[in-house]
Amino acid sequence: MESLNRYNFTKGFFGTNGVHPQRGLTTPDSEEALVKKKVMERCARCFVLADSSKIGQVTSITFSDMKESEILTTELKASSYKKYKNIVEVK
Repeated sequence: MESLNRYNFTKGFFGTNGVHPQRGLTTPDSEEALVKKKVMERCARCFVLADSSKIGQVTSITFSDMKESEILTTELKASSYKKYKNIVEVK
């Protein structure tokens, strides 16, 4: 973890198990969450890749606020998420 402090990233691409407006970006793995959180802090721009089944889901550990990244997803099933400017549907 300490060695990550030496790196600066222009763009970072991350996966997630859950995307939720109040709970943020989540994963069930605590070590993975720590690494993602640290690397995201070192990125100029973060992209999260999550198919639409992850939208609205919450797993045990939050590693970032939802609004801190651009979220690329497949066709949204829940229209309530279409209001978020940082969620982009890719067809």
